[in-house]
Amino acid sequence: MKRTVYLYILLATSVIATLSRVFSSFFSGQPETIQSSEYISSDMATYLNELAKVQYAYSTGVFYRSLVILMVIALLASLFYLLRKDLKAVFIYLFYLGLTFIESLLALVHNLTWAPSLSSGLESGVATSAASSWLAFAFSLLLLAIYLLVIYLNRNSRAIKKAKKAKSSMDL
Repeated sequence: MKRTVYLYILLATSVIATLSRVFSSFFSGQPETIQSSEYISSDMATYLNELAKVQYAYSTGVFYRSLVILMVIALLASLFYLLRKDLKAVFIYLFYLGLTFIESLLALVHNLTWAPSLSSGLESGVATSAASSWLAFAFSLLLLAIYLLVIYLNRNSRAIKKAKKAKSSMDL
């Protein structure tokens, strides 16, 4: 593994994302209550407060915290092997990307499951919540595809260079 700058960059951005997950899972406080005002009806404020409570319970639950800890371990192991210039770093990072996909999928399912059950006649709140959940999932998939493409192109370009080098040495 000679050129690993791309993996350092991917790891750095992943560390930032994972730190935000760690903070929201372990160090965030109870959500603040939203009061009704001239812009937010009392029904919508109640719906948003209930949704915030459910989200808080999910993000501080044992399963989500275990997933976040596993993500941190995968990033640390990938960094360890990257510093040793070992190919295992790429495979462990791919495992981390799989964990982020699972986390995004679970968040989508959780949001789509709980949002309708909390609504009491608020179709607009449910539609907005569902749309934002789908949008967040699509953004996660887009980032995942970009990361996988960067890894694939880097690994594939090395194989092509090795094949050209072997072919040119055979021509001599």
